[in-house]
Amino acid sequence: MVKEIRLLTIMGFREASETWSSFDAVISIEDVERGSKLRLPEGSEDTDHLVLQFHDLDYDDGRTVVCTREHVQQALDFARKHEGGRLLLHCQAGKCRSPGIGLAIIADKLGQGREVEAVETLMHIREVAAVNLVVLQVADDVLGRGGRLVEAWMAREDGDERIARLRRIKQESWERFWAKGGQ
Repeated sequence: MVKEIRLLTIMGFREASETWSSFDAVISIEDVERGSKLRLPEGSEDTDHLVLQFHDLDYDDGRTVVCTREHVQQALDFARKHEGGRLLLHCQAGKCRSPGIGLAIIADKLGQGREVEAVETLMHIREVAAVNLVVLQVADDVLGRGGRLVEAWMAREDGDERIARLRRIKQESWERFWAKGGQ
């Protein structure tokens, strides 16, 4: 494992809100309609902070804001800027969006041809991960991996009941959200 990658931490908001001050830089990923609820508290001006806003949906349903090339590129540029420093990534639960961005950062640092190692490194950093599939596909494209990053993740995910369970829970949550009229 590359030394700089060991300085990457991925967690949910609750954990992050208790430990953010021990990091040099933070990437917060939040839902668009929730505004600034997942951001660093006042008094954290010394910590460089990137906020990305997109929903945790594994496909583009045309009704939500999903991860874009710009989101992934911003995260990669931010991580490169802070290479060697302690970088914290978080979203609400730290299970899908932030691990997706984390995988992009790891794959970028490891370089071409090391996609399987990138996936295994991610799972070492954040064992509870069900990488957001839109983030994964966009990252694969931005990094020019020709589907290899997607393939490496899907090979890891295939047959993993824990990941399948997380995907079901997320899908059911979105179905309830839309049943309530998107409120």
